[in-house]
Amino acid sequence: MLDEIIQNNEELAKHPAIIPILKKIESIIPIDARGDFCRNLKTLKIELSKIEGKVMPGECASYFLKENKLYLYMDFDKYLIGEWSNKNKEETTKEMFESSLCHELIHMSSTTYFETDDLVNSGFAAVIGSEKVLNPYLNEGFTEMLAETLYPGSYVYSGYKDIVHIAKIITNIVGIDVIKKLYFSNKLAINLQNYIAQFTMPENIKSLFFWIENLQRCKIKNNSDDYNHSLQKSIFLGLLPILSDALNYEIKNGTFKSIQDLENYYNTYIKPDFESLFNILLKNGYNPSLLGDYLEEYGFDINNYPHNFICSFITK
Repeated sequence: MLDEIIQNNEELAKHPAIIPILKKIESIIPIDARGDFCRNLKTLKIELSKIEGKVMPGECASYFLKENKLYLYMDFDKYLIGEWSNKNKEETTKEMFESSLCHELIHMSSTTYFETDDLVNSGFAAVIGSEKVLNPYLNEGFTEMLAETLYPGSYVYSGYKDIVHIAKIITNIVGIDVIKKLYFSNKLAINLQNYIAQFTMPENIKSLFFWIENLQRCKIKNNSDDYNHSLQKSIFLGLLPILSDALNYEIKNGTFKSIQDLENYYNTYIKPDFESLFNILLKNGYNPSLLGDYLEEYGFDINNYPHNFICSFITK
C-alpha cells in the first residue's frame, strides 16, 4: 500500500529522503489505525521554504494541518547551536533533518480535517476554527515521544523535553499499545482521559491535563516562576497520584507478583523520567527545599527516595 501511494504522489518522488522515514512511521502505526496516514499521504504537498518568523532550534520542517502541506526549511543549519554545536556538522544536520521531519510526518499520520465544520482532530489535540486549540502541548509531547522511538537522537534537538518526560510516564502507566491506538486514530485527549479514569480519580486527571497546557503558556511568556509552579503541579497533583493509583490497581490485579517486581518496573520505566522532571525544575531555579516539602507531604523520605516512594504504594 505505501509503495503504491509513493509512486502515485509526484511530490514524494521529488524528495526521496522522506521515503525511509515514512516506512519507519508506518511500522509503528497499528494496522487498523492507518487511515489518516494513507489518506493524507496520497495528497500530501511539499514545499521548500526559507525560515520565516520564530522557529524552534532543530525545527527543520512544519506540517500545516488544514492544507495537508509539509514545509521543508532550507536554512535550518543556523540553528545548530547548544548541546549539538560541537558535533560533526554533516552528521548533526542529517540527524536534525530526519528527526524533525519524522515529528511532522507523525502529525500528518494522525490528522483528520473536517472542512465543513472547520475542525481538525490531530492525535490528542483538536483545532476548532482559527483560534481555539485543545491540548496542543500534550499532543506535541506524545508526537515527539513517538518520533524518539524511531530516531533516539531527536531528544537532543527537542524543545519539548518536559512534556516528553510526562508523555513517557503516562505511556508507561497505560501501555504503548493503548497510546498508539488512541493517538493514530486521533481519538483526542478526552479518550485518553477516559482510559486513565479506569484506575484514578477524575480530579487527578483534570489537574494533570490543565497544568500540562499551562506549561506551554508559561514557556511562551518566558515566565520561569509560573512555569515552575505549573510543572510542580503537573508532577505532584497529577502524575504522582495517577501513578500511585495505577500501580495499586496493577498490584490488586496481580500484575506485580512481588515488591521486587514493582521496584524493578519503577526503577526501569518510571524513575528516570521523574528524575528528569525534577532536574528541569531545579535547573530552572526551583527552590530545592520545596521539592523536599512536597515529597514529605506525600510520605516520602527525602533521604531514602525512591525506596520509600515504592513502599508508599504497598501501604495504601
